[in-house]
Amino acid sequence: MKKLMTFAAAMTIVGGAYAADCEMPTPDTGCAMVYNVKMNLKTVSGKKLTGAAVYDKETCELTQDTDCIRFPNFPYRVQGYLVSCDCGCDILDGDFVLWSAPLKSALCVEVTEGSFAHVLGKQNTAEIFFGLEGEDSVLGELWLTLVGFGTYSKKAGMYGGFNGLAVGQLAQPICIGVCADAEYWECGTLVLANDDPSIIGGTWSMKYNPGASKAYWRDGSSLVRATPKYYWNAGCDVTVDTTTDLR
Repeated sequence: MKKLMTFAAAMTIVGGAYAADCEMPTPDTGCAMVYNVKMNLKTVSGKKLTGAAVYDKETCELTQDTDCIRFPNFPYRVQGYLVSCDCGCDILDGDFVLWSAPLKSALCVEVTEGSFAHVLGKQNTAEIFFGLEGEDSVLGELWLTLVGFGTYSKKAGMYGGFNGLAVGQLAQPICIGVCADAEYWECGTLVLANDDPSIIGGTWSMKYNPGASKAYWRDGSSLVRATPKYYWNAGCDVTVDTTTDLR
């Protein structure tokens, strides 16, 4: 897969920015496709079970013992875009720009090998399999698999969108500031040395956005302005292909 799509790392937006790895658009050859992406997921969180934790915020040294236990159903809502410069033929050759508004975190992820999209039946439906790996800037390492079914237009030669299920893993949950891993019970025994990742799952969707696609084709900075500052501040591997250095 290509390096993550590059938009901007600065907040002062200058016109003339275009999608990285796309040729400079012209009326005859220009191409850009933008899909809105949403995920409604759940994972686990760490919660204090006993005691009041006292710790040094600089060293994370605990001065009073407390148990931090895993609890389920922590809401993890994600939104953003999938942007492709290979219109219609292969949206998998695009890149995700995703963030979690409640956490104010960025998902710095790349599409893994083995992902695919197939057109089915009478060429009006399709299936898709995405593997994403990287990290959430707040929650840590992230592995996520997205599967689903959607629409395909034979006339336009492009996918309209998909709906499906998502499942994966996050780094082990923490609590007490960022000091203690959240432990779990195994056969009635509290596992103290916990380095197992937590599971994550839910639903996801993506839908072609013709207005955003046209705007992005004209000027890549349109999506920069629609992306929150904390995404760029998280330091994802993103830049902008432009005649002006925006950073």
